Amino acid sequence: MPGHPATCPLAAAALTAAIACAGTEPNTPLPDCALGIAISVGAGVHPEFDWTPLCGITYLAVTLPDTGPILTTLWSVGSPTGNFGPPVRYGTPPPGTREISKPEDLIPGATYLLYLTHGHRRVADISDTVTFTVR
Repeated sequence: MPGHPATCPLAAAALTAAIACAGTEPNTPLPDCALGIAISVGAGVHPEFDWTPLCGITYLAVTLPDTGPILTTLWSVGSPTGNFGPPVRYGTPPPGTREISKPEDLIPGATYLLYLTHGHRRVADISDTVTFTVR
């Protein structure tokens, strides 16, 4: 019956618990990735990026390969306060991250470079990379 004192508090508690459990932050923080993780890239113009072991990174970027000392970034996301884990779909920022560069269209048959950065230090010291071709 509407407004029944025994069911309304239970419904409110259940709703509160559901909202709390559906938060965007993981329940258990991921350990920081170390150099040498295994990276895989899915198919399509919005590929999924995955890596093992299950660990957290702080920055992900897709760039054009071999553009000289200044990289041409096509999409990038980062987490200023923590880390985020796999998988990550191209163009969809993971929860808790900020989109640094808006996604540009990937072209089938073209080759790109994926950077995964660990920690909040110099990028060149702590990044794993993989070259991939959109298929």
